[in-house]
Amino acid sequence: MYKKWLFFLFQSFLLSCSNYLSDNSNTVLTIDVEKEINNLSDIKLSEFCRTISYVQLETLDSVLIGRYPKIVVTTNKILVSSNQQPLFVFDRNTGKYLNKIGHKGNDPEGYMDDGWGNIKYWVDNKAEIVYFQSNDMKGLLKYDMEGHFIGKFNLPMENKIDLYSSCLFVENDTAWVYNKFFDRKEQPVLVCFSVNNEDLYWEKTTNKDLLPSFNTIRNVELLYGNQIGYGGDVYRVYFADNKVFNYVPDAPSFCKVNDKLLFKENFVDTLFQLNKMDLSAYRVFDMGRFAWPYEERFFKERSDERLYIDYYYCANNILLAHLTQGMYADKEKKKEYMLICSADMKKIMMSQKISFINDIDFGMDISIWGTTSDNKFFSCLLADDIVKYNEQSVSVNGYTKFFSVSSEDNPVIVILE
Repeated sequence: MYKKWLFFLFQSFLLSCSNYLSDNSNTVLTIDVEKEINNLSDIKLSEFCRTISYVQLETLDSVLIGRYPKIVVTTNKILVSSNQQPLFVFDRNTGKYLNKIGHKGNDPEGYMDDGWGNIKYWVDNKAEIVYFQSNDMKGLLKYDMEGHFIGKFNLPMENKIDLYSSCLFVENDTAWVYNKFFDRKEQPVLVCFSVNNEDLYWEKTTNKDLLPSFNTIRNVELLYGNQIGYGGDVYRVYFADNKVFNYVPDAPSFCKVNDKLLFKENFVDTLFQLNKMDLSAYRVFDMGRFAWPYEERFFKERSDERLYIDYYYCANNILLAHLTQGMYADKEKKKEYMLICSADMKKIMMSQKISFINDIDFGMDISIWGTTSDNKFFSCLLADDIVKYNEQSVSVNGYTKFFSVSSEDNPVIVILE
């Protein structure tokens, strides 16, 4: 009975998506990327934001944050992890250090890292619960914000969900998992389930080709701009026949905007809105002659001109997308773009500079690292970068407008609205 119900649900989903997408000129707003790439210009912060505030994270000998931290900003807390460090919690308003959450280890309460010293964690902002990947890779460890261990949640259909190479979003009792790197027929692209009773709500399968058998997988550092804003490393997979595939497990595929949960699949130029039982198209990126067909996602040849949306954020009724041209090309041939679009589509801008020109307080330029739980953009300024900016400002202007930090200090979090 369950299989029949799931089959009927999936058939209904396919029909609804087919009807929805077949008339997207009338129902789904389209962003003409090919048009915008011919009108590149620097984007001022005041074009899309009104105010900017800074939160300097407290620096202690026992609480030191590395170069490429993974950051989550909730309503009243800032959670930060970096290489070879546990998860630290700071007060969002003052930056004061509050506590750490959990520890890496092989004991029942210990979570795993990715083999390079980075931990994977996901935050349920509404329930104020933090999830870590368990060491047996079969479930999630649950902690509260004060660092108390709550228990373990065993994944339903564990053979279909690979958290090591997946993106996860959790809110209240519902979780969505996107399998970014799937090479088994039983693995769906998208799974929705309950984190309370392990009930499976639905899964989205695909008739697209699975990944071919690979020869080796190795980790490579591929920096987008000045930093990896979404945290984590790029995994490059080499296949036979000179094929290659890049994917970033921690790059955001989900984004919550007010009451909407948005989702985008790799190498797909449609942004979807998710509900508990279905999904529908929300925005379409029209790449024009720069489009990268899904079927060619493994081809190194002809990829230099293709445009690829590798991450996006939505906040304050603004959609921000980061695009890469020449994903598989050498570093000197690679180009990056930032596209900004207002919710009503009346203002669209695109720049080859992937940070905003700070014309609000005339401090450092701002690159977006994520969105807060209360629907604002946030950024992170590393102490070394602040020191260099201050030194340059003094040499050029004779004074500095920015606050003083030392190279050993923890980062400064920037909140935009």
